[in-house]
Order: sequence, then structure tokens, then C-alpha cells
Amino acid sequence: MRGMLLPLRPTCLPCMRARLRVTLLFPRCQSFAASSLTSSRLGKGGTGRSSTKLPGTSCRTRFAPSPTGYMHLGSLRTALYNFIIAKATGGQFILRVEDTDQSRLVPDAEERVIRDLKWAGLDWDEGPGMGGEFGPYRQSERLPLYHEHADKLLRAGKAYRCFCTPEELDVYKKTRHDQSLPDHYPGTCSHISSGESEERASKGDAYAVRFKVDGQTVATQDIIYGRYSKKEPEEDFIIIKRDRFPTYHFANVIDDYFMKITHVIRGAEWLISTPKHVRLYDAFGWMPPQFAHLGLLVNAERQKLSKRFAGTTLSYYQEKNILPAALLNFVLLQGWGQNQSKPNILNLEEMIANASLKYSKGDIIVDVRKLWFFQDKHLRRALETPSPTLAVDPILKETLVVPIRNIIDSVERKKTSPSAALAIPAELDLLSIQKPVLENWLSVDEHVRDQHVLAVLRATKTPDTKGIGAWVANNRYLFWRVPANLYRHSLAEAAFPAEVSLAGTRGGPFDAMRYVLDWVKGVTEEAWMDETFVKLVPTIAQNISVVEGAEEDKYLGFRFIRWALFGSVQGPALGKVMLVLGRHETIERLEKAIRMMAADAEAMELERAD
Repeated sequence: MRGMLLPLRPTCLPCMRARLRVTLLFPRCQSFAASSLTSSRLGKGGTGRSSTKLPGTSCRTRFAPSPTGYMHLGSLRTALYNFIIAKATGGQFILRVEDTDQSRLVPDAEERVIRDLKWAGLDWDEGPGMGGEFGPYRQSERLPLYHEHADKLLRAGKAYRCFCTPEELDVYKKTRHDQSLPDHYPGTCSHISSGESEERASKGDAYAVRFKVDGQTVATQDIIYGRYSKKEPEEDFIIIKRDRFPTYHFANVIDDYFMKITHVIRGAEWLISTPKHVRLYDAFGWMPPQFAHLGLLVNAERQKLSKRFAGTTLSYYQEKNILPAALLNFVLLQGWGQNQSKPNILNLEEMIANASLKYSKGDIIVDVRKLWFFQDKHLRRALETPSPTLAVDPILKETLVVPIRNIIDSVERKKTSPSAALAIPAELDLLSIQKPVLENWLSVDEHVRDQHVLAVLRATKTPDTKGIGAWVANNRYLFWRVPANLYRHSLAEAAFPAEVSLAGTRGGPFDAMRYVLDWVKGVTEEAWMDETFVKLVPTIAQNISVVEGAEEDKYLGFRFIRWALFGSVQGPALGKVMLVLGRHETIERLEKAIRMMAADAEAMELERAD
């Protein structure tokens, strides 16, 4: 049981009935075994963890970042879990800024948090910029409320003023540490009479306010970890600091109560502090919310991911052009006990539809490499979702289309302004760049350029960990035409056989190219536009094969066509890229390739003649 701090607990019949109703809404169930995350006690037998099913009533959850740093994978996961539980139950998701640690505030941290949440699509119902019935939503603007309730505890004898200086406390802790003894606060100022305490405070003596902890062990109920209590005794902890700001623990409890928070979902590092919070709830006679403490995100060495290292902050992933849906899907599965029979590729709406309070226990090893799987799946989804207005999806446009278009724009500007300081990826060799597929690229309407970028994205593999610069370099000949010298240099490397079979008829490489060209010319513009020809491309390619008796090469026809279109025997799926290039450009490239092949054959004849 929790510590029973009775003097401030309401005992009237209506209050008891209200508490009973809340208890019935949040029943308690069987426990799980102890977690390696903590050395403290978890209950056994019939005092285990609460139901993981969503309650039948609406939930009010909150994300309460401290603006002492930027959002990272762990905080995004916390925000996401709270968001989907609120939305799944028809409740509210609250953003609260916990800025009580004034000495550690980072000037732009709050602004970045707000921007990151909006980027992720986690819109809050109440909070900064939105207002709400229970505001203000910055703790620094709620100081009178904290002081009022600290005074209530002082008057009830549940708290006292502590006049010990930080220097005195440091000396005490060092002495105890040197003696290998616990350094809990010894209660020095708990013996000061209320009269003396009031007098010293009125004279201006600096003080903190400490909560008076009784000797009872307090147990708390957790959705994930079950019944939990600390082994170590609790010291009289500070609730109001000497700077008159509340501590995290005190403000947290006061705000969760007055903002009517029903579920607190946060990292497991806060589990050890929860008994403190329960003591405060009991002292005020308030029913605590349901708690769920999420397993810590750790690296392969099982070290906690720090928000100070690259690869954890959201800005890192934004700079990598990761889609918000992909990152949300990735962090969702870092501890969510989802139904394995259901698909793991979920957008935000699908996450809400599949929401539950079932989470994994223990540390969760994060393998960021798996993020690229979700990036590919969500990019494919976005690309394949038709737009009735032909408008580019805003998130897709911001994340990928515009950055890719900017690279191509920079290359084209560099041609006319060689000395201009333009951001061009190192992977992109400007000597290999010819005229753009879209004539006068920079003069073409921006929407048309974006549609071309989209078409290339649909026809090729998703940009991966190497970034969009490498992706543009790999797919350059879907944006620019193939230079003649590339055909000349790559023809020998292609190593086409001297004799091939063309649908059963023998011929040479030149005949194979003519065979493909004649087929393409026979495809009408209408057939090209309705994409019916795409299904025929594999058949045409397979009609080009090795002659009888030669070593099997089932990709020979595909290599011929790819070389003609890209100056390389390797590349993306042919039908889709031919659709991107268009009938006219495809014919031009085939004819150019044939001329290059004929010129090469003529040069070889001259060499033999010499």
C-alpha cells in the first residue's frame, strides 16, 4: 500500500464515492517479473500490472519536455505514445513546457520542440500557441499555483522550510561519502518550530521547502512494471527550490492534477521517482493518474541514447530527408507490444486505430539502420497515392522533392555561373552532365520540374543512407542526357556478344538495337501515355537472347536497352524509366546509341585495315 498521509485526504462520503469510481475505471491486475532496469522491488502474486486495454473513457495525456535540450528519438517516442492514446480514446493531448530548471535553459529549445512536433504531425489540443482551459502551459508562468500548494503542505505539517545552504549540504554529503555512508538529508531543519521558521523567512533568510517523508514504504502501480516500490529509504525531498521555482517532482504532480491528466506515459528512468509523486498525491488527497514507464532506448552496447550525440536529435533525421511518417513508424515499434499478425507499416491514423497500452519491458536496443526500411515503405506509399489535383504531397515535397530539385537547379546555374557558390553534391561529376531532359530546366515551371522529380522517384529505388546527393548522381541520366563519350567508353565494358538471337533470328548487336528501336517507334503516344506498353518491355527484352550453344544470359536484352538509355548495362526497371523519359527522348537515345555503336564498328574496321 501507499503511505497513508491522512490529514489532507478527503474523507467525506461524496469524495470516497468519487475515488471508488476512479478506482473501478483503472483496475489492477497480475504482475510481471522484476526488470533489470531497477534494483527496486516489483510486486508478486496478485498485485501486478494494470490492464493494457484502452479505457472506455477519454484519456488526457501530456508531453512535457524540458527546454534544456532538443527533441531526440526517446522524447519523440514519448510524445507519440501519449498522442495516439489520447486520440484513440477521443481524449486530449497536452503540450506542457517544464522550464523550472532556469539555469540550464537552452534559448531556442522550446521553439525547436514546437517546430519538431509540428513537423511530425503531433498537434496538441492544449498548450503553447493553443491555449486551453487549464493553462498557462509553461511552468514558469504557474509559480503562484505551486507556492499556494506548498503553503498548504507547510500549514498541514507535511512540509517544512530548509535553511541549509548548498555549501553546507555539499560538505555533509562529501563527509558521508568519504565514510561510505548514505548521504540522505538528515532532517536538520525539520526540527525548527513553525514560529521560528516563519520568522526567519520573514526576515529574508533564503530557504527551500522540503516534503516531510514518513517512514512508510510507498508502492505504486505501473501499467508496464506492475507493483513497484523502492528499496532505499526516501529522504525529505525538496519541492520548492531556493530560487522559488518548484522542483520537477512537485510541479509535475500539481500540473498533472490540475490539468486532469489521466495517463502519464514516460521513460523508465522516472519509475524510481514515482513513489515521490505518489506521496505528494496522497498528501493532497488526490487520486494519481495511471503510470506507464517505457523501456529505455539504448545502443548496441546497452548505453542509453544521449540527446547530445548525432543520430538521436530530430534535426539529424530532418537533414537526412527522412519522412515524418517513417520516423514515427520506426520509433513506434521501439517498445510498442503490437499485434504481430497486423502490418508494421503504419501511418499516424493507423497507429491510432491500433493503439493499446501494451508496451515492452526492459531496455530496447535501437538499430537506426532499420529506419531506412520504413523510409522506403512510406516513400513508396506517398509516391503511389494518387493526387486528384496533381499537387505534390506537402511533406513529400518539403522532405525530398524540393531538395532534389534544388540540386538540379544548382547544377544548371553552375553552367552559366561557374564561380557561383552553389551546393552541389561531391558525388555529382559536372563533367558527366549534358543538357537536361527537360529543355531549359530553369525556365520550366516549378510544378513541372517537381512532377519530373516525382516521376523519377517513383521509377527508382528510394534514396538511402548515402543521401539525396548520391541518389541524384546515381540517377543523373533521368535528369540529363547521356554524353557521347560515355557511350564510347562503356561499349567495350558492356561486352555484348558478336551474335545474338532476335526472336529466333540471328543478328549482331547493331541489329538488336534496331530491333528495340523499331518496336519503340511502333508504340503510339496514346499507348505510351496510358502506360500499357510498360508490361511489354520485358517481353521485348527477352526476345533478345544468346544464340544456341552460347552461355546462358537471360538479362542480355535488358543490358542492351539499359546501355542505350543510360550508357550503362546497370540501372532501374526499364518500363518505368522509359515512361519517365518519354517516347521522344527514348527514341533519341536509342538512335544515338546506334550511331555510337556504328561509329565504334567503323573505327574497328579501320584499325583492322591498318
